[in-house]
Amino acid sequence: MNMRAKAVLAVIIVAASICTAALVSRTANGVGGAAVTIYLDQYEQSVNVEPGSSGVVHFSGNVSAQVRWSPSIQYLIVNLNYEANDWATSGTSVLIFTREDTLMPFTCTVKVPPMTSRHSIGTLIVSGTWTYQPGITGGDVNPVQAIIKIEQFYSHYLSYGSEYIEMEKEDLFNCTVNVHNQGNGRDRIAIEIANEPELSRYGIYVEIPKNIT
Repeated sequence: MNMRAKAVLAVIIVAASICTAALVSRTANGVGGAAVTIYLDQYEQSVNVEPGSSGVVHFSGNVSAQVRWSPSIQYLIVNLNYEANDWATSGTSVLIFTREDTLMPFTCTVKVPPMTSRHSIGTLIVSGTWTYQPGITGGDVNPVQAIIKIEQFYSHYLSYGSEYIEMEKEDLFNCTVNVHNQGNGRDRIAIEIANEPELSRYGIYVEIPKNIT
């Protein structure tokens, strides 16, 4: 074999070695997708939205990660996101898994505005993404959901046209009384005259509807 042929053979061998090294590097950084799963401890909760209450709901859960570790991968990073209608949310945002970790906890809170209608139903959605560090491999985590139910609270007040009424004997007088519902749902309110026995002693009789819806 002459010197020119040896030089060409050497170049081919070096080039093949470089390609093999590049292939090994790509394989190390792309060892396959991690199996990441979100679990919630509570899948349905209720919240009090009466004025003066916090309106806060607490959730907790765990994230499971099954990883085929390679020498080039040091961490698995999981970023969590929380959505609940248009209500304010907060919680654990980043989980860092090492080779010893397969399950890590998280918490989140949802703040429901005061006076929210009891007919509203909130949906908490916990989703996420994962990536290897170092590396470029990553993916989405399937979301999980929980239901937030609004507790009903009751409040009302009465208003009327005049506090003083002048009447003659056997007069008939119609008085309008307005019932204002300040709760967060439909109510049935029972109306009664607190001093009806006293009025009857003076010959004054009052008729009112027994229930107002």
